[in-house]
Amino acid sequence: MLKSFGLLLIKPGFLSKEYILGRRNLYTKPLPLFLIINLLYFFFQPVDTFYSGYYSQTEHQNYSNYAKKIADSKMKTLNLSKVQFANRYNKAAMDYSKTLIILLVFLFSIPLSIVFWKREGLYFNHIIFSLGYISFILLGPILLLSIIVKILQFILKNYFEIIFQPNINGLAFSSLIASILLLYLIKGLHRFYEQKYIWIIPKALFLLASTIAVIIGYRFLMFLIIIQSI
Repeated sequence: MLKSFGLLLIKPGFLSKEYILGRRNLYTKPLPLFLIINLLYFFFQPVDTFYSGYYSQTEHQNYSNYAKKIADSKMKTLNLSKVQFANRYNKAAMDYSKTLIILLVFLFSIPLSIVFWKREGLYFNHIIFSLGYISFILLGPILLLSIIVKILQFILKNYFEIIFQPNINGLAFSSLIASILLLYLIKGLHRFYEQKYIWIIPKALFLLASTIAVIIGYRFLMFLIIIQSI
């Protein structure tokens, strides 16, 4: 399993390609690997990227004004205070997010199937690549990078008396994440779909933008599902 973790991080698209080629006994299969990484993510919960609590949904998203109106209406129907409703929402979000995160795989496979639409009969392959890509996002830019930041914070605080608080929503951090994902997409798509870089690079740029749209769409979809469940 550790070997599969390492390959997922340093050889984009390799595990997905090996699975499609039928070499499935040498490494952890895509779905079990995704589920294990998903479990690690929700155990450590380093950032609110895919959990998206009540205040994140109603104050810090592109659709927050609309979400707040829906939440306020539900709050009045249930006759709950804002704090009571937020607590109930957050509990439901924690439960639902552990299973709903699989939706990211299917959502990302849509733009993936668009840019590789000439590859007939390969939608299953798009799902396999999506599993690897979302697994990489959870393990690399989110889990490992968060751990590195925490270690750096500990060292700076305890040995140099420096308080280091990076702004994860700032331009520098966002640019770093975007660069990591773009590099993964370029290398991974080239290895998996076996196309020349001249075609892969513009597709990777489109899919990087699609990643942002997919995450926003996932958060909003999760919000609607949770609101209905409360």
